[in-house]
Amino acid sequence: MNLATAISDGVLAICAAAGTVALFRARASSRDAGQQQALVSAAVGLALIGLAAAVGSVRYGLAPGLGDVHALLSRLAGHFGMPLIGAGYVAVAWSLRASRGAWLALYVALGVLPFVCDALGLGGVYILVIGSLGVLAILAAAARQRAAQPVAAMTAAGGAVLVLIAGLVIGTKGHIGPIARVDAFHYTLAVAALLKARGLQQLAR
Repeated sequence: MNLATAISDGVLAICAAAGTVALFRARASSRDAGQQQALVSAAVGLALIGLAAAVGSVRYGLAPGLGDVHALLSRLAGHFGMPLIGAGYVAVAWSLRASRGAWLALYVALGVLPFVCDALGLGGVYILVIGSLGVLAILAAAARQRAAQPVAAMTAAGGAVLVLIAGLVIGTKGHIGPIARVDAFHYTLAVAALLKARGLQQLAR
């Protein structure tokens, strides 16, 4: 049992769940079909991150046997989470009217590409690249809307920057003083999840 990590993963799960609910509510209130699809995409990405964190919380708190399930869900969150959130931001910021078929094609591509990259020995590189593209998509959307919607743009950019800090600065190995890096990682992503959801919710108004 690792109570501290169970709590930090639980906080991430709660924040991601709150962000997911907020995006689905925004989708319900939107009259723009393209915007609705984008919000659903981002909500699914955030929900996958939250699901992985929820299982991680149970694993570290009560059921260490869930290690394999947690690893699988974390991998799925890595493959789909940030790319779907980033795609949602781009669709809203550029007022794209992508069809359901186009979104389905994106899902299929995100599901197939990891296997192709693994076969080529590029699995680790793929995770880094696809996550980075998701972050860059949010930052690009924020930059596009910075004049028209400055608060939303700053909120979105803050969420994206926190994701970068979590992955590139904090990491998951070792400690920062008395705090395990993995816990600081989770708490940083928790705040990022709220900011990303709030930023997209504001952009979609």
